[in-house]
Amino acid sequence: EPVEETKANPEGVTAKKVIEDYIEAAGGRDKFSKVESFKRIASVNMGARSLTVKEYKIKPDKFANITEMNGQVAQKQVYNGEKAIAVSMGQEQEIKGEQLKNLKYQAKLFKFLNYDELDVDLELQGVEKVDGEDAYKIKVTNPAGKTHYDYYSMNSGLKIKSKSTQQTQRGEVTTIQKYSDYKEVNGILLPHTINISGMRSMTMTVDSYQINGEIDKSIFDI
Repeated sequence: EPVEETKANPEGVTAKKVIEDYIEAAGGRDKFSKVESFKRIASVNMGARSLTVKEYKIKPDKFANITEMNGQVAQKQVYNGEKAIAVSMGQEQEIKGEQLKNLKYQAKLFKFLNYDELDVDLELQGVEKVDGEDAYKIKVTNPAGKTHYDYYSMNSGLKIKSKSTQQTQRGEVTTIQKYSDYKEVNGILLPHTINISGMRSMTMTVDSYQINGEIDKSIFDI
């Protein structure tokens, strides 16, 4: 990613206003607040390999993310509101400590609706170009102290990019996700293409979203 010049914050614009404008552009607070359950099925193209990623959320804080390869579970994360586990290649491990705290935050449905209540710190850090488009850059720090950056189009109001950095065995790795192909689902605009770059580059294509549909509760069993 080439480094983009950051312009100063426009007068009168705050991080909170950018988030509220995004909520309005994507369907409105009323539409979002009526969502009780959420399911997304996506295909991930990694060149020679193809994966299916399934994400499930039920209010207030049940969460599951399952990655399948050739119909078999390759990786899984599940949080049932109290405990969490991670499964990788058949090996199961309980998630504890700071990782659990972070996952508890990730499990929240449409977190941007209640950043204040969730003790999330927001900081507007100016305007940057994202693929030639001016976007507000917001630093987001969650209750676990994890920080990432979200970018919102000044034109459409929609979120078009996220950037996060984490320490790995290979050192510091920055992951960038770009959101596009927004389509309406139950009155809410959701991205159907997510381009991801970092340790690996891949494209996630959303096959389907399900809003307020039936979800098998056994998915969250631990």
